[in-house]
Formats: sequence, structure tokens, C-alpha cells
Amino acid sequence: MSELVEVDRYCDAAPRSAATVEEFGSLRLFVPTRQSYHPWYARPSGKGPVSRGDLRAVLARQRELGLPLSLEWVVGRPDGVDELAASEGLTVQQHPLLVAKPDELLLFASVAEVRLVGPDDDLARIEAVAAVGFAHAGTSVGPTGGEALEEATERDQEQLARRRARTARGFPTVAVVYVDGDPVARGGHTLVDGVSEITGVATLPAYRRRGLGAAVTALLAEDAVRRGARLLWLSAADDLVARVYSRLGFREVGASGAAAG
Repeated sequence: MSELVEVDRYCDAAPRSAATVEEFGSLRLFVPTRQSYHPWYARPSGKGPVSRGDLRAVLARQRELGLPLSLEWVVGRPDGVDELAASEGLTVQQHPLLVAKPDELLLFASVAEVRLVGPDDDLARIEAVAAVGFAHAGTSVGPTGGEALEEATERDQEQLARRRARTARGFPTVAVVYVDGDPVARGGHTLVDGVSEITGVATLPAYRRRGLGAAVTALLAEDAVRRGARLLWLSAADDLVARVYSRLGFREVGASGAAAG
């Protein structure tokens, strides 16, 4: 089985623990259940090329449910999704898709203490690192540090409870770096049927260019392999970020597509 096929199957399997599935011919919509803390997406069902009628039906259903207009796919599985999504007014992006097998992972000597998140960690502040980090996209160093976490911390206790419950079950397993008591870098991985995706690797701008994102990724990869992963994968924001992951043994094999409206 090719690696892109395995990634494609993962993307179809991963949401099912906290979503119901609605079929629209060439597309499949994942609708979040009460166990989910994010809205999921629609993706190709594997039943041939994606049709305009099916895409319009999915977008109408997402609007009806109050969900973000969101479509994700592995580029080329099938062809033509990018052009169709763009023609329907969605903003389309492609990102480098990288994979690694356990024996391809390279040793990484971290200068920071990175560890897996446990039940006593303040998950709300840890996840605020991602909110701040992605709000300041890129790899450039900036002034924003731990002082920004307070404003970005989730206040919805029900939402936090769902997130904690999912994290406790490994959806995802989260790793964190602390500096002076503040979480400054985080990431997660989710293992499904021997394949694990590393997601949400983010560092506060004031702590970038120190190898913290790489340290988080290396620990997550190690944990995924320990739990039985035979393949790891991730989407990089751009080619510059992809080079960071390549130093850990990941190699680019394709692209992931995302469309939003």
C-alpha cells in the first residue's frame, strides 16, 4: 500500500471517533458529535471525481449546521478538487505532506525539556500556545511571549472538558515545552490503525529559532512509534517549515489540500 493511500485512509478514519458521517456521493461530511471540540471537515469519499453538485450539497449542509465551510483532501486523490473548490468561491491552499517510517527517524538532541502532557497540566494554557503561535504565522522570532496566553486561553468550561477527555484518550497525545513556568511550545499526535498524524506544532514567537518545535515533534514521533505506529505523517505550513521536519527524518511525498469559505 502506498504511503499516500495510507494517509488518505487515516484522514477518513480519524474523525470517526467524534463525528457522524453523512454521504453526498463523491464527498463525505463529518459532523461533530458532543465528544468533539472542533468542527471537522468534508473530504472525497473515493467514489470517483468530486462533482460540483455534491460539493454544493455539502456546502449547503455545512451552512445549515452552522459549521465552517471546510474541505480537506490528499492532492491527487482524486484530481481536480482544487480547481472545483476554487470555482465555488472557496479559498484553496496546498501544503507539503511529509511522512516517516520508524527506521527513518533521526536522533534529535534537544536543548529544552519537552514532555508529554499529563492530567495535572493546565491544558487550556497549553492549547493557547497554538492559538497565539498560529495567529503569528511563520518561523520568525517576535516579541510575543507568555504574556499573550491569558487572552488566548479558552474560557468555555464545557469545551475544555471535551478537550481534556479527548486528550486523555490520545486524541491527540500532546507534548509541551515549559520555560519559567509558561508553556511556550506544543504539538500533538493521534494514532489510528498504525498511522499517526503530528499536528498543531506551534511555538510562541519570542521562543522561536531554538529548536523547540523540532523537540516537540521528535518526542511525539517517539511516542507514536512506542505505541505501534508504522507510519507518521504531517502537513507543513510551507517549504521552510518542511525543511525543519526533514532534519528529523521526514520526507516530502505529496501535498495536502484544504479549502475554506
